[in-house]
Order: sequence, then structure tokens, then C-alpha cells
Amino acid sequence: MEDYMKLLIEQFKAATGTKNVDEESQEFILEFADWVRSRMKISNQYIKLLEYMDLEKFKESSTIEVGKGCYDSIVIPYQTTIVTPFTDNFEGVNYDRLIRIEGLAQVKGEPTITYSTSANKLVDVKIPPQVRTLMTQNPYTKASIKDWNVIHNKGNADIIVGIYGSVYDKDANDKLRHIETFAKDLDDSIILDTAVENDCYSVIVASDKKTKKRIKVK
Repeated sequence: MEDYMKLLIEQFKAATGTKNVDEESQEFILEFADWVRSRMKISNQYIKLLEYMDLEKFKESSTIEVGKGCYDSIVIPYQTTIVTPFTDNFEGVNYDRLIRIEGLAQVKGEPTITYSTSANKLVDVKIPPQVRTLMTQNPYTKASIKDWNVIHNKGNADIIVGIYGSVYDKDANDKLRHIETFAKDLDDSIILDTAVENDCYSVIVASDKKTKKRIKVK
């Protein structure tokens, strides 16, 4: 849980423009908790955009949500498979759909997960073909979605990658530039859409093998 909280704190600092925090202070604990709760509320608007884009497959077991924890996963109420290093405190999740991993990468275009065996040996396993979609949102670092463009372009899995937050976040423009740059490395079989509501924004880029590229930014 400690590594996960550190990643969330770094996102908090980027969004609020805070350089240093006293993680032990009551003032920070309360402010950070409020920020986490606000992100969880904003994620509901992000889900509405997924539904508007006809991406209901994000609720299915053949979709994997990658690398998120209990406070920023958006699929807990659904059947989606969850693969993450951060498996603590997922309340209400059937554990057969919660898989602990060390990481996910592409190997020759194929999505591959790394996990530790009981003997602490790292093992790479290709994701089975019945898994058709990989998704994540608000990646912690640019490296978090490194090579996801290859997975999409090679056609071995669909992807859904998005960002959301307050329009007043200090890092909003940086996150938008990152996802727009990411989208430019994808072939033409994608959709990209943006929504702004109640001073909150959501942006999603997703594989859509049925259509040419459709980009709508407002």
C-alpha cells in the first residue's frame, strides 16, 4: 500500500502545484483525503464519457484494467478483470478477478504480464487471446503506458487510455499534451473524445477497429 500511496501523493502534488508535503501532518492528511474523494467523484463523469463513446466493453471480464489501486480503479462495480501491483483494500471485489502483478509490457506487440512466483522468481506470461482490451486512466507516469501504442497498432489487443481531473489542476495541460501525443502514435483505428462538465474534464482515446480515426476535441 505504501508504494501506491506515494504514487497518489505525487499526483496530488502535480495537480495542486504543491512542491513539498509533510505526510505526517494532520493538515496534509485531511487535504489529501479530500483530494482523493474529489477524484473518485470526477471518475463518475469519466465513466459517463466511456458510455457515451459506446465503450461498454470496459465493464466486461474480457477487459483488463491495468495498474490501478483501490482509490482510482473505476471498474470495481463491474466484471472487469483487475491486474495491478496494488491489490490491497479492494472492497467488494471477487478475488478471482483481482490479479497481483509486477508489471505489464509488450513483447513483439503482445501484451505480457510479469508476476512473482512463490519462490520470488519473476515470470513473464502472455495475456490470453480471450482478453481483448487493456485499459488504464490517469497513468502515474509517462512510462506507465509506454509501448501501449504498439499493442494497439499490432492489433493484438484493443486499448482504452484516458485522463480526468479538475480544469483548475496545475497539471491539466501537461496531461492533455501527453495523451494527444500518445494518440498520434496510434494508427487510424481509434476514437478520441473529450468532455468538460462542472469544471471537470475527461479525455479518452480508444481502439475502434470498425472505423477510421475520429477525433473530437471541444
